[in-house]
Formats: sequence, structure tokens, C-alpha cells
Amino acid sequence: MSQTALAGALGLSYQQMQKYERGSSRMPVSILVQIARALDVDVNRLIGKEGEVESHAPADSGEAQASEDELQALVDSFASLSDPSLRTAILRLIAQMAAEPHP
Repeated sequence: MSQTALAGALGLSYQQMQKYERGSSRMPVSILVQIARALDVDVNRLIGKEGEVESHAPADSGEAQASEDELQALVDSFASLSDPSLRTAILRLIAQMAAEPHP
């Protein structure tokens, strides 16, 4: 997919996509998620972490999985936080909760 087509699919200008690619503009997490959806790939593949992120609930385990709406709400809320230390604390909390066994 061309940058122009991807930008159009996301409602962004080609120039903004160029800024994200060059790193002259910081890309919000919500845009990264939208790009992954547009390209039909996992977000981890885009950030070079494919295979490094463990799933704590296998798809066939019967455990409830987060819906796309829940994930999007989480990403949007997280992306709106302006305090980097708060974002870091939230990431640590979620990682700790995911690592602990659930009843």
C-alpha cells in the first residue's frame, strides 16, 4: 500500500504521513493502531515486537477477550494522557496485572 493510499485511509495528509515516517512528528498510539488495521497486521509487527509479546489468554482457553471497541477506547484514553510518568505507571500496572494469575 502506498503512503498516499494509507494516509487517505486514515484521513491524514501525505505530508503528515511523511512526518511520522521521518520521525519529525511523534505518532500517537491510536494512529499506529489504525495503521495496523488498515494494513491488516498486528500492531506488534509494526513496532518490531512480533513474537516477543506473550498472550496470557490463549484464544481457545474460553477466557474472555477484549473487544475491538474496548481496545480502541483504551488506546484513545491512553493516548490522551499528556503526563509521560502517568502513562509509564499505567503500562507497568497493566503489565503486572497481566502477569499475575487470575482466579
